Amino acid sequence: MIKQVLTTAASLTLIALLTGNIRAQTVSANSEKSEKTFNTIMTHLDKGGDLLVVANVEGWLENLFEFVPQLTKLQAITDPSTAQAISAIEKLPKFLQKNGFYSVTGIGMSVVPQKGGLNDYKSFIARKQSAIDLPLWRALVGTAPKELTSLNFIPADSVLTRICINEPAQLWTMIKSGITEIGGDEAETNFAMGIEMLTAQMGISIDELIASLDGEGFFSVQLSTTKTITLPLTPGQDPLSIPEPSLLIGLSVKNDTLRTLISTQLKKSGMPIGEITVDNNTIQSINIPAPLHIPLKLSFTTDSGMLLLASNDEILKTALTTKKTKSGLVNTKEFKTAFDGLPLKNNGLLYIAPRFSKVITDIQMQAMANSSDITSDETIALIKNITGMSEPQSAALIIQNLKSGISIKGISSSGGREIAASVIAAPVGMVAAIAIPSFIKARSTSQKNACINNLRQLDSAKEQWALAEKKVTGVTPDVKGVLEYIKGEKMPICPDGGTYTLNAIGENPTCSKGHEGHHL
Repeated sequence: MIKQVLTTAASLTLIALLTGNIRAQTVSANSEKSEKTFNTIMTHLDKGGDLLVVANVEGWLENLFEFVPQLTKLQAITDPSTAQAISAIEKLPKFLQKNGFYSVTGIGMSVVPQKGGLNDYKSFIARKQSAIDLPLWRALVGTAPKELTSLNFIPADSVLTRICINEPAQLWTMIKSGITEIGGDEAETNFAMGIEMLTAQMGISIDELIASLDGEGFFSVQLSTTKTITLPLTPGQDPLSIPEPSLLIGLSVKNDTLRTLISTQLKKSGMPIGEITVDNNTIQSINIPAPLHIPLKLSFTTDSGMLLLASNDEILKTALTTKKTKSGLVNTKEFKTAFDGLPLKNNGLLYIAPRFSKVITDIQMQAMANSSDITSDETIALIKNITGMSEPQSAALIIQNLKSGISIKGISSSGGREIAASVIAAPVGMVAAIAIPSFIKARSTSQKNACINNLRQLDSAKEQWALAEKKVTGVTPDVKGVLEYIKGEKMPICPDGGTYTLNAIGENPTCSKGHEGHHL
């Protein structure tokens, strides 16, 4: 996963490189403004590593949205129905400008190898300082860095954790103003009707619901260190045993509005809700009647201003105990080592443990091994290398919303050369991952069809021999005699290495690869 995240970031930088002004380690003659942007970004990056890219992208988005209306106007010449779309697109630049979309001036990334196979990763999105309080940025990353309350609840066996800081009210306000300012009267009326219907169904207004959220959220995936489950990936194949997974989600809330809404809607559905009390916290749960191999018992509770939802009540109990005893992920040696030197007062973080990517890779490898389209260990190894599944991946990254822009930094198992190569090789890898199994399947189908044709020849030759020799059903044919009716008087060869058996008169000849479709 981390490689995909970093590859995406590198791809965005590459797009900027191709469409904007690129600066990499040396400063070319440019405007004073561009020089300032470059220097600002470089203060948040490292030199001398495997990867260092800085791109000036100021005005790139504005230029794009100057070009789009021109295209739609050309479309309107042949299709008058696009007039309404043109009207909306013409209003879009003003909306984007007002909300902070045009405030990005540059982006950069650096990767420096560490000892032990990890890498220092840094990226920076330079932004006009006046935009820090605009709706887009407050909706995405909040305002100033803060202590992360979520870390108090995340269990020690979490292998994937993402914590976000944002302002839902800013996002909701931006959506409503976008409908009004871009969509026009008709869109505004339809939107208002939809909100009114939703409010009637929930018994609470969206504005009140959004106002009850406090701007911090997280999700984490846990892999048990004591329990396992088996996944029957393919009928007839050995099941895969993996650590029992669980999911925990948290939302900081100002009051019980959201929890009350969830309880009310579940009661309306008629589903029985169970309740247990743990240290004065009431945990409510509903059983999900689904044929799953993973325990699923949707559970939720609130504690210290955090609404917690989990895939089962046991993980909620663990989360509450974790907060009380301070025995969670943040207190583990692995987490402390991964985030050593990084401020935990920030605007969000990402943590991926090697154990998580190893389990995902094991599932993918087992699925490929059990696939009838992929039968070669060499083929599986090739796909594994192309798609980057050779080694477990890990990451520990924090996000900081600074006056001059957004900083993302930490450690990653993906090096600069890997990230750069991934940007170039990603399309090749995707094509290969699709094409190789398809090629193998096509080859297998061709071999099967050739074998079936051989069986037809043998069956025809056997019938001719039986007619000439006046043999009846049930008689075992003479192989040498039957082959006289085949060109070359030789037993055909199965292209997939199977062996043929003539069988008695009245029965079809067979191939030892019959279980793979080599049969009449």
